[in-house]
Amino acid sequence: MLGGTHGLSAAQQLRIPTFLASHSDLISRVIERTTSSAASVAASAVWLFAIAVLAIFLLKDGRQMMDAAAFERIIRQIDTMLGKYIRAQLTLAGLKSFGLNISRLLNYPL
Repeated sequence: MLGGTHGLSAAQQLRIPTFLASHSDLISRVIERTTSSAASVAASAVWLFAIAVLAIFLLKDGRQMMDAAAFERIIRQIDTMLGKYIRAQLTLAGLKSFGLNISRLLNYPL
């Protein structure tokens, strides 16, 4: 058995499956929380990426921002990009909602 190579006695090796079986609920909760935390970290990573892109954009054009006209142009570009992003998110939410409503009407789960 695997435990023999790691210095476990035969009695300890026989107790491992019993221990795992008796704590299966706890193990499954830990795995569930871990996956939930990983999903939360992934969602946060999207914001970190967006902040990094905006920082690079602003740092690249930092000297031009001294000029009021250039600053206004940069703000307009940022406004346009954010507007397109929000519009895309709303479109995706609408399509998902539409798909869920259609699936409910047809009694077929997605």
